[in-house]
Amino acid sequence: MSTEAFFSTGEELTIFLYSLLLGGFFGGVYDIFRCLRGALPHKKTVVFLEDVLYMLFCALCFFVFSVELVRGQLRFFVLTGSAAGFFVWHYTLGNVAVFVIKGIIRLVKKIIFVPALKLLLFFLKPIKFVSKKSIKTADYFKLKCTMLKKSKKSRKKNLKDKPSVVYNE
Repeated sequence: MSTEAFFSTGEELTIFLYSLLLGGFFGGVYDIFRCLRGALPHKKTVVFLEDVLYMLFCALCFFVFSVELVRGQLRFFVLTGSAAGFFVWHYTLGNVAVFVIKGIIRLVKKIIFVPALKLLLFFLKPIKFVSKKSIKTADYFKLKCTMLKKSKKSRKKNLKDKPSVVYNE
């Protein structure tokens, strides 16, 4: 491209098509975040930080795109092309991609995580059984100890000694 202030119609069309691709790329990156949020529930602060990271990434990419292809000029057709590319991706291929990726995540959870959880629960059953028995045993010994303490206290309240007891003399 030349260093003129204006673009030819062919250059504008080429830049517009590239900006559509850039918007589609932005939509793809956003879908990655959507899938991550679907697979791993996030807190609001983490979602906020992800959104800030996404905006900074898109701003940096748009800046580099503008400097390289649009000679550092801010053109409305570039903004429009990027926005249109994002929305076309988001409402067409993006929905398909997210559906497929979420299906893969569900399948991975079903194949890997569910059997792993069942295996973990299988190994935890004996531990749970032993811990319940040990708790019952500990409670039994606590009860016995309290009974012993009470019996010691009651032994201290014995009858009076014989020499001090006066019977009908």
